[in-house]
Amino acid sequence: MSNINPIFEELQRVHHKPIKHPLVITQQPPKVRATRSNKLHNIKFPIDENLRMELKRYKKVCAPAYYRKYSEKLEQTKFNSLLLSWGLNHQRNLIDWKIPYKDSGRYMHVVIKEIDYNEIGGGYGIAIMKDISERRATYCIVQAMIRWVKNGGSLEKII
Repeated sequence: MSNINPIFEELQRVHHKPIKHPLVITQQPPKVRATRSNKLHNIKFPIDENLRMELKRYKKVCAPAYYRKYSEKLEQTKFNSLLLSWGLNHQRNLIDWKIPYKDSGRYMHVVIKEIDYNEIGGGYGIAIMKDISERRATYCIVQAMIRWVKNGGSLEKII
């Protein structure tokens, strides 16, 4: 059946044209971004009052030497991080993984590089190999380094 008005016939032909599909664009797989080499991780670990006092005291002892060497103030977190990194890299044989561990609700922090973090909490890290948490591993290393300093270890080596 045809329409009396030719405009309607033209519209009807336009609507019956087959729809052309747009070109299919193939997507490239997303690029895997490399982890920055200076990426940092924050780990908090529980402390009791004695450990807190010892860490603060040793930080105050190291602060002048650190300032002379780097011309910046030594913060508590930075000192804790240096202590942890030293323990991981130089004194691993002194660490006692079975020391009593209790979450006290009071914490201090360490901010460590990706390389050190992978040694603690990575896929083949200490936490998995020893079946302990990252916090407990950090706590054990810090405690071992405090014992090492008490027994004559040099704070100068740490900074």
